[in-house]
Amino acid sequence: MTRAPRIFRARWVVPEPGVSIRDGAVVCHGGTVTDCQAWKNLRAQWGAASGEADVVDYGAAVILPGLINAHTHPELTDLAGAIEPTPHFTDWLRELMAKRAGWDASRVARSVQHCAEESLAAGVTCLGAIGADPLADRPLLDTAAGAGPRITLFQELISLDPFRAEERLAAALSRRAAPPPPGLHYALSPHAPYTVSENLMMQTLERSARLGEPVCVHVAETMEEDTFCRTGRGPIRDFLESLGVLADAWRAPGMSPVAWLARCGFGRGPSLAVHAHYASAEEMAWMAKQDVSICFCPPSHRFFGHSPNPLGLIIESGARLCI
Repeated sequence: MTRAPRIFRARWVVPEPGVSIRDGAVVCHGGTVTDCQAWKNLRAQWGAASGEADVVDYGAAVILPGLINAHTHPELTDLAGAIEPTPHFTDWLRELMAKRAGWDASRVARSVQHCAEESLAAGVTCLGAIGADPLADRPLLDTAAGAGPRITLFQELISLDPFRAEERLAAALSRRAAPPPPGLHYALSPHAPYTVSENLMMQTLERSARLGEPVCVHVAETMEEDTFCRTGRGPIRDFLESLGVLADAWRAPGMSPVAWLARCGFGRGPSLAVHAHYASAEEMAWMAKQDVSICFCPPSHRFFGHSPNPLGLIIESGARLCI
């Protein structure tokens, strides 16, 4: 005997962009959506009035597919609210590193778990997750393999030393589980123009484009980044030198962060540009032409007091916008 389905109904069901079903319902068998149409049709089909289906009525609500958080740092979830808003990006970086220092594997795992729980509670079922710390690898794998959100794990790459590009890329790839669980897909994230050498950026972008893997880059996030890329000077240089990570062989690109990414081959494959607060209208248009997705993070923009808000430019450019 076929097991009766669960039917979820609401005033509106939005199964895909541009499609709205008033007084709609969604049919699920064993956790899989098998039908979606007007409630009156499903009621007649399944005899819900006589109890042949388990019906959950959400009333004045909207049922829609799970949301996607295109850019998140699960291992940093538990630092939310731990640092006061500031317009000084490098001050924030220093405080972030200080508060994150000393976390062991169990502490990182709790932060990843909290990210998964908060995401599901908000209706988010897919994450574009940055993975910087190897200690977060196992918790992210377990989350994707279990009842957590599905994950595209962007393995973060950082190194300004042009002679260590192959080493850093190989190290990231060596962390990959073979095979990954069904709910997880691997990708790469050369962090940003101010933390990645041209050699590493070009090698990562070339590999990702060749294999059809998406790639994620933080770009045009701050004016300090723009100054550093154009001149090699400013607060970001001071910050990197204080950490001893600014390689002697590194040279400033002498151009904007987006222009440098274009020179390195960004946009030749599936690409995600994160933030883009200070990208010009021309650069937005170029990213749209290259089919680059642009991820705008409202809390980050508000936290640092950035100006102007890039939403208008992103929409006008025709680029794919994600949040």
